[in-house]
Amino acid sequence: MLALMHDRVRHVFADPFFGRGEPWLILDASDRIGRHVAHLWSLGIVAGPWLLAVCTARMAVASIQVKQASTATVIVKFSLILVFIVFSGILALSIISDVLRLRRLQALAAQDS
Repeated sequence: MLALMHDRVRHVFADPFFGRGEPWLILDASDRIGRHVAHLWSLGIVAGPWLLAVCTARMAVASIQVKQASTATVIVKFSLILVFIVFSGILALSIISDVLRLRRLQALAAQDS
């Protein structure tokens, strides 16, 4: 889902109007509730992958304890979890960075017109 969102946000940069006129709650929230929802959505984009990785790691620990897994299995499982944490974290931060840059570009485009 993060990869899809990253791709969609990147495509907006090719639009000369930077997606103005499209319904972007995270960018265009003008009332108090909308702004709060947009901030929660941004927080969810950043925190979601980390929360998922922590839950996955906890399940892996429980699985290892129940099955008495070998050291090699433990290393492989936690290496994969670590790779997931790193890449999903980078992707989430990239999305938020792009969205904030897009907000600035839309504001500049609105001032120019």
